[in-house]
Amino acid sequence: MKYRNRVRSRISNLKDPKNPSLRRNVLCGAILPSLIARMTAEEMASDELKELRNAMTQEAIREHQMAKTGGTVTDLFQCGKCKKKNCTYNQVQTRSADEPMTTFVLCNECGNRWKVCAQLGVSGHSKPSLALGAWQSPLKWCQGGWVRVHCPPWALLLLQFC
Repeated sequence: MKYRNRVRSRISNLKDPKNPSLRRNVLCGAILPSLIARMTAEEMASDELKELRNAMTQEAIREHQMAKTGGTVTDLFQCGKCKKKNCTYNQVQTRSADEPMTTFVLCNECGNRWKVCAQLGVSGHSKPSLALGAWQSPLKWCQGGWVRVHCPPWALLLLQFC
């Protein structure tokens, strides 16, 4: 950015009525003039604008992590927002290979999104028994509900012992 544009940016940020904290910090000496000359627009932004940018960034990350395309429709999850059970989920290996997959869930009714990180072996939770016959879909008890597990046939035997 050219010098003139940087000066205009500093003046604009210092005059901004929605950002009195920047002006106050410069006037009382908490921010030195040499520091304000090197600050980026993000660093000079008001707390309100920083929170808004952070919220938008987090939402963009969530949107990226769970795209609306694809997924498996299920009634195994209940939305915490609308309490309906019309959901779509995707399972992704987000951590190391020896840890369980992360399940990203989308409520098809209200658009609420959340993720389920299966914590296997957590004490204090009662786990109902489920017989896995050859004709049944592979399910795993996870955080108070059954979760469909995508795994090779040989892994079904291991699920019975977890």
